[in-house]
Order: sequence, then C-alpha cells, then structure tokens
Amino acid sequence: MISRCYKCGHLILLNPHIVYPGVEKGSFEITGAKKLCESCTSKIRDDTHAKEFADISICIKEKRFDDGIKIIQSIFNKDSDSHWYNLGNLYNSKLQLSDALDCYENALLLNTHYIKAWFRKGTILYGLSKLQDVEKLKDAVQCFKNILLLDPENKHLWNNASTFFIALCSISIHNRYFQDGKDTTQTNQEVQKWVSLNLNNKYPSDLAKDLKNYLAGKVGRELLNSLIDWWFLNHKKILDALEPKIGDINLYTDENHAIERVYVIPENTKIPDNFSKRSEIQYFNEGNEFTKHGKFEEAVASFDKALDINPNIAEAWGNRGIILRKLGRNREALDSYDKAIDIYPNYVLVWYNRGVLLGMLGRYSEALASYDKAIAIYPKSPDAWNNRGDALNNLGRYTEALTSCDNAINLNPNYALVWDTRGVALSGLGRLNDAIASFDKALAIKPDYAIAKQNREIALKKLT
Repeated sequence: MISRCYKCGHLILLNPHIVYPGVEKGSFEITGAKKLCESCTSKIRDDTHAKEFADISICIKEKRFDDGIKIIQSIFNKDSDSHWYNLGNLYNSKLQLSDALDCYENALLLNTHYIKAWFRKGTILYGLSKLQDVEKLKDAVQCFKNILLLDPENKHLWNNASTFFIALCSISIHNRYFQDGKDTTQTNQEVQKWVSLNLNNKYPSDLAKDLKNYLAGKVGRELLNSLIDWWFLNHKKILDALEPKIGDINLYTDENHAIERVYVIPENTKIPDNFSKRSEIQYFNEGNEFTKHGKFEEAVASFDKALDINPNIAEAWGNRGIILRKLGRNREALDSYDKAIDIYPNYVLVWYNRGVLLGMLGRYSEALASYDKAIAIYPKSPDAWNNRGDALNNLGRYTEALTSCDNAINLNPNYALVWDTRGVALSGLGRLNDAIASFDKALAIKPDYAIAKQNREIALKKLT
C-alpha cells in the first residue's frame, strides 16, 4: 500500500520504517505509528558505530564514565533515540540525574515506545522525589504504567520491576496525602491494588530467607505492614532480582563509597498514631547526610540510632564501618563490617571494605580471605583482584599475586595501580626487567604515580 513519509512527504512504495515520535518533550503520551521513507530512516539508523558502542560498554564496566561520554559525543546523532538513551545512562552512572533525565526525555520524544527509557526516567523521578514530592512520584508512576501499557504480556521482562516501583510510589503518595490532611480514599485503593500485585514476587533464596525471618510471628495487618517495610529496606536487592539484566554496571568497589538510601519507610499503609516517631531509615539517611559533609562523629551517632530501632539493616552496619575506619576506630569498624555480613552474607562491598581494613592493619591472611569471598560473589571486580594481589605480595606469595594481577588487568588493562602491584610481584620473583616494564606501564597510564616511580627505582638498583 502506497503511503507518504510523515517527515518529508515523499511517497513510500515498499517497507516503510515505523516510528513513534512524541508530541512534545516531557509528555507522557504514548503515540501511534508514523512511517518514514528510506532517506529519512538513514538519518536515524546507526549501523556504523559498533566499535564505539563496544568501547562505551567497556567504559561503563570500568566506571570510566567521562571517557564513555566523550566517545558517544564524538559520534552523536541527535535524531537517534538510542544515542540519547546511552548518553543518559552515562550521566545516570555519574549521578548527574538532571542531565540523565533530559537525555531520557529526548529519547522518548523520538520514540514513545522506548520501554527502557520510560523505566530509567521513572527511576530518576522516584529518586528525585525523596518520597515527599507528590508530583514527581505521580510522574514516576505514569512512566511505569506506560511500560505496562506498551508490553501487557511482559515480553520485555520489565513489568515486575515496574509494578514494584508503582507500589512504592503509591505508598509514598498515600502517606504524603495523609500528612497534608488530604482525602486518602483514592490513594489507599491504589496502595492496596499495587501491593497486591507484588505479593507473589519470587526472590532469590537469600532474600526469601531474609523475608521469612523478617515476617516471623506477624499476622494480619502487622504482616502486611512488615512486608512493605521489608520492601523499602531491601529496595536495591529486590530490584536486582526483578530487573532484566541490561548491562548497566552499578557495582561500586570503592572503599569510600557509602550506599545511599534517600527514601523513608512508611510505618504503615495507613499512617499509625505514632507517625511522628522517627524511623530507622530517617536516621540512616541522616547518617549519610552527615557523612557527605564530613561530620563523622554525628554520622556514627545517627547510624547507631537507626540500628537501635532495627539492628538488621546491613547497609547501616556497612556504612558505619566505613566511618569508624575514617575515625581510626578500627576494631569497631571491623565489628561493624562483621555485623553487616552476618545479616547479608553476600554483601560484596562489605567483604571488599573488610579486606581493605585488614590490609591496613597488616593482617594480610585475613585480608586475603575477605578478598577471596568478595571475588567469589563478584569475580569481575579489578579492584578486588588487585587488592588480593597486594595481600599476596605482603605474604611473599608472589606467583599467586602475579596471577591475581593478571586477572585484574584482563578486566581493566588501563588500571595503573594493578600494573604497579604486578611489578612488585615480579620483583619478588627476581624478574627485574619484567618488573621495570610493568612499572613503566603504570607510569604510562598515570605519569605522576609516585609509588610506581619509587618501586621502579628500587628495581633498577637491584638490577645494577
């Protein structure tokens, strides 16, 4: 059937390209199909930059987000929805949420059927709302509802995560209405609807066990309220189970990275009489805020208050451990890490941080055991492999250290620190020329790397 291109008006005789352009930027409307001719299609098609996008994926994996942004900007096509989406992911990874949101909205202006862009936009609006801004929460809900509308049969696997977010948003909107003295009849119905849809979610065995323990001995309304509390407490872990795996790397193995939680647990679906009582998550958030501003004593006090109310928040124990280490209270920091692991044995970041602390204390065998545990849970962390190599160097186990360094280099060949660690291992094995070459590689990546320069000079002296 002969038709015309919606952009240029040219006749289309065969196989038109179908697009779904938006009405205006920021709109939530799902639009109908439009037809493009071959000439207009060629302007948005991207089949010549496979290498660049492969490089961008590596940048995301290695957390070199600025490098990824430079690559995509060098090939950027403002008429490509996928270019806007991928640029948004890079900004999102840098926590430049306003820039990321702008990119996702541009992607949706070009294609209102872009499910992943709706999801990312919704999650950003949810985070920016801090569970207090009703308008942002409502906009987030609409993003997730659009996903359900576009894919009613869940062929793209985003529906479970979307309904979970809608439930959290609905609870928060309901609570905000109650606090403001507004009619909550409609919001209560929304809560019941979306909570019911999430009651049968399947969780991994560790989360399922945690849920069972959390709900032990509770019945009726108390049982439902406790389930909702558990959802908010385990928000990140649940989403990791529900979201399709799409290649966005969000695992942080930086010892200074404290897990942030910007939302507050509602005490109930209907606000209880003691709503003015501060919750554990409010204290948790307060601890993170103090941490941001370098008020470490106050941060510890806030984490302690959160844990007095609910001692089973693994993130609070983990963040508390980081701050205690900064304060030099190493024994308490180690105890805090151990508490976090008791609650959540697969807490890879805490195993990593625990290894860092034990290494600082000269307890290298124990540090090695912690890094081994972190790697068993997540074997794709070059930081953990490098630190494992450093612990082995300190134990005089240079051959094993070299293998560990090579594993890190396979994951990130531009990691200056691991080339230095590798050089130390080679020096320990008496392979001084190879060690110097390894130090040279570290300095090529990071010319001002003082420790690598020092280690290179030591190896040269041994050689002569």
